[in-house]
Amino acid sequence: MTIITSDLQNSLQLRTQEDVDNYIQQLNNLSSDDFYQEFMNILNAKYHLTSLPYNNPLVANEKQQIVAELNDKIFIICMLKFGKDFLNSFNGDLRYFNQIVEEIDNQVNLLNLDGISHSKKVLSELSKFILENKKDTPPIKSNNETFTNIKRNEEVQNNDNKIIITIVLITIVFIIILLNI
Repeated sequence: MTIITSDLQNSLQLRTQEDVDNYIQQLNNLSSDDFYQEFMNILNAKYHLTSLPYNNPLVANEKQQIVAELNDKIFIICMLKFGKDFLNSFNGDLRYFNQIVEEIDNQVNLLNLDGISHSKKVLSELSKFILENKKDTPPIKSNNETFTNIKRNEEVQNNDNKIIITIVLITIVFIIILLNI
């Protein structure tokens, strides 16, 4: 069994467009069962991260970035499974898409299926939703910015690093002041 995403993912993996391209290539090389297991691992990782509260804003922000990446991975898998125009069924709204996937996942959880059967059922129900809500709109144009969360994640990470450096510097200054008293 090939594992790309751990069901306990706790770090970002898709930081650049090259990372996204490599991930897509890895998905294309998976067996059918491994593909469904990858989808299940992503759903599990997202569940683990969203079910626990985080009081520390830096930890919460990091977890939010990882959840955004997991949503990107779900989107990529659905794009490979249903074609790039599937998002038309969601009026191009990724938040709505993420909400529907989460609702379907929660409903399928009640069936207590094993991982691969669970994944197949979620994707099957999502396929039904897409067919029922197919819009006669022109296809969504793809570009290099399909996965805008990656850039946002890089910017947030840079801001987090600046905040951490500032906190460390303030702490050092505070310690120096205390030592001089």
